[in-house]
Amino acid sequence: KIEHDFLRQMAEYSKNLEFEKAVQIKSKLEMLAKLRELKFSPSQYTENPNLAEDQRSLELRSLIDFYNSAISSSWAAPGSVSDSGHLPADATHQALQAGARMTLKYRTNFRIEAYDISNTSGKYSTASMVVFVDGKQSKKDYRKFKIRGLSGPNDYQMMSQVISRRFGHSEWPTPDLLLVDGGLGQVTAATKSLPQGFVIPVIGLAKRLERPVIAGKYRQLPVNNPSVNLLKRVRDEAHRFAKSYHKLLRSKYALSS
Repeated sequence: KIEHDFLRQMAEYSKNLEFEKAVQIKSKLEMLAKLRELKFSPSQYTENPNLAEDQRSLELRSLIDFYNSAISSSWAAPGSVSDSGHLPADATHQALQAGARMTLKYRTNFRIEAYDISNTSGKYSTASMVVFVDGKQSKKDYRKFKIRGLSGPNDYQMMSQVISRRFGHSEWPTPDLLLVDGGLGQVTAATKSLPQGFVIPVIGLAKRLERPVIAGKYRQLPVNNPSVNLLKRVRDEAHRFAKSYHKLLRSKYALSS
């Protein structure tokens, strides 16, 4: 009802060339979309104008706590990582690939990068990189990749290629966490593809199981844990972005053939 009224008002303002008012209504519609994404009602937001931001912070902190708890149960002595995401220069390559041992630290501008692969039987293969900062979409940082030099469906090799290419861009900010759409195989491929000098935790989340892969194991995340919403929201956005680019490539090929 509220959304319908806003759309009607926006159309009216636009028709009357009252564009400033139309933009204000559009902003309200965007806020409603965000509230729906976080499963809030408009009345809740009225009571607490910072509700969306508070919820994102809660989800992120819950994810970090769950991740670190899973790590501590897997390794007796987790390693440490500098704020820049780099290990000491004398660390071995084997240690670099043990990113699953590294605990996460909450900080402002906490950057999650999520990756997904999309193809049709190995054809028109694409990949997406979506970015969430402090639990919020950062669309200006989204990137899309066309898979090169691989034939046939092989998600692991494709994931490996995308991670390698992404970290060839030193001008892009270093992420605090990587999330891949997939299970243990995708997590292993991404972790092994991190270049020497980087160690970044990688989590997998496959749609079939909806159980996060952390430190080489499938974990049972309580359904009432706030981080469930964050993981699914980020993973689903990566899937949507990869699929949209894949459809574009397929359409281009169909038109040119």
